[in-house]
Amino acid sequence: MFDLGKLQQENYKIKLLDGTILEIPKPSQLLLRKMVSLENVENVGEVILKEIYTLLYEMFNTNKNGIKYTLEDIEKMLDLSTALIVIKDYINFSFNILGE
Repeated sequence: MFDLGKLQQENYKIKLLDGTILEIPKPSQLLLRKMVSLENVENVGEVILKEIYTLLYEMFNTNKNGIKYTLEDIEKMLDLSTALIVIKDYINFSFNILGE
């Protein structure tokens, strides 16, 4: 029998400015598709800013630490350039896991 529960469940780890180390599981297919679609965006208007921070809100709130964040928490925590770096790194982590 193939036991899906025994698949390696490596988590993405990110150390926040306050020293908290969040452990975030691999993204759902829906979240990963949303993140990848950001690569096709040509301008950074108010709508795309909201989408970037909403994605991070969804990502951060899947953490295994049990910490819940508001959208405002995420916006205060990460400036735009850092937010984009985190999304890119999380995508790379996810694709590396899928490639195993």
